Amino acid sequence: MCNFDWREDPVFWDLCDMVAKGNMICLTGAGISKELKNVYGEQLPDWYTLVSRIYKTMKDNPSIHFSDEDEKIISDLLDEHGNDELQEFSDLMKSLSDGNSSSLSERDRSLIKTVLDRKMLPTKQPCSGDELVTASSKLRKIDHKLFDEILSKLVTTAGQKTTETHKAITKLNPKGIMTYNYDTAHEEAWKQEKVKYDMVIPSSKNEICNLLRNGFHNHPFILKAHGSTDKKGSLVLTSESYSELFTKYSYYKPLVQDILMNHQLLIIGFGMTDPDFDRMIQDLFTAFGSPIQTHIVITHENNKSKKDILYQEKYGFRYLYVKDFSHIPQILKECTELPGPYVKQILKEIVSGGEDEKGVEFRAAAHEKLKKLNNVAKEIVARELKEEIKKAPLQNSDEYKLLKLDEKVYSFGFLLDESIDKDGSRKEFLIKEVIEKNHDPKVVCHALYQIVKYLKKNDLPRIKRWRECFEKETYFTDYGFCDTPLEYMGVDGRREKTSRNVIYCKFLEALVYSKFYLR
Repeated sequence: MCNFDWREDPVFWDLCDMVAKGNMICLTGAGISKELKNVYGEQLPDWYTLVSRIYKTMKDNPSIHFSDEDEKIISDLLDEHGNDELQEFSDLMKSLSDGNSSSLSERDRSLIKTVLDRKMLPTKQPCSGDELVTASSKLRKIDHKLFDEILSKLVTTAGQKTTETHKAITKLNPKGIMTYNYDTAHEEAWKQEKVKYDMVIPSSKNEICNLLRNGFHNHPFILKAHGSTDKKGSLVLTSESYSELFTKYSYYKPLVQDILMNHQLLIIGFGMTDPDFDRMIQDLFTAFGSPIQTHIVITHENNKSKKDILYQEKYGFRYLYVKDFSHIPQILKECTELPGPYVKQILKEIVSGGEDEKGVEFRAAAHEKLKKLNNVAKEIVARELKEEIKKAPLQNSDEYKLLKLDEKVYSFGFLLDESIDKDGSRKEFLIKEVIEKNHDPKVVCHALYQIVKYLKKNDLPRIKRWRECFEKETYFTDYGFCDTPLEYMGVDGRREKTSRNVIYCKFLEALVYSKFYLR
């Protein structure tokens, strides 16, 4: 068990609410694909490593000629402040480990003293996103075919196709995923879950238009913002191709703007250094002047920077810092298991108020919120309500507790939709734990009402059994409850008195019989 409890951070609970509200899109970068290997058996590179490896591979190729000017420009762009000092310190430590401490020079001693005074190792200061894009552009101009070939090999996965983080993101049930990665790990994770999704790259005009037209409601989507290894010629890394995205593909920019304006982002493994992303955020801020949505970034605590403060204050981003990237799958898993403040409030509201008109309206508003929850949050609500219903006594004369139980049963009925209750277990719970066990007629009646749409042909025998049970007077007297008799017209034309549940069961019998037998 790790010594880091993210539940103590308010941002974690904000994330739970973000997942629950069903308006979330995930934005991912190279950080979530570090466990994957490319065709060379190497870890998939981050942005800096990717450009550096292309540079080194092209430089080592005897058929490629770099002019002195190009080589100096590219080398300077890719040079990270602190590289020389870090390499020098690394060489010194290796020398000491080999037993060469007696040969320490004054310079060596000075370097060791400097590090000890700082109480930290020399660090690399990464070059900016714009510098990486410029270096890429220079390299591609030298030989675009070789550049594209090396790029494709470096980012194409071999062996393991996805990671626990990719799988955990899929289980959040986001409306879509926007990724700056080239690999197909997100696609693989959704395939494993048997989830149908729409695949989009910036040149996918029809798919983008459909997404905008349908409001992202058909299927979740994967937007490969910089192309995909399984889409030949789609990879983007140079400044020319960056600008081309918004000039050649005019329909792409509205899509990204819609994502940033109308949805909440969960950002994972993305260094927030991409110039494309920066420009989009700045454009929206310039146009609207204040944060439109709250977005959450999960990143390592060692990556804290002054830019985080800018993104928090100016653009509405919030940060959940982790001590180890390996914690992220567990954090995301708990977002699918724990009720956040918003879900807790709904659970409270669905049982609030009395039986007057105002109380009914208040609970109806809570039911509307319940219907709009993400399927992940509906699962959490179902689990919470099941536990409460199971704990409720079968015999209870407290009218207030009975009202709360009645509302819990009624609310649970909103979670029977076959798209989320695929195995019918929730319907069976209402039948076995309420209809066939509980002895309050109103509670049972609400359960009968909620299962109507989900009855099957093989339910007919037990509906008849329920009716026969409800027709017995003992059901209404042995436990101190009496379902007020209702007068209705019998099949023979005589007026009869019986309970509402008997009437309802007769209705259900007729419904199931006509639906499955009268064809």
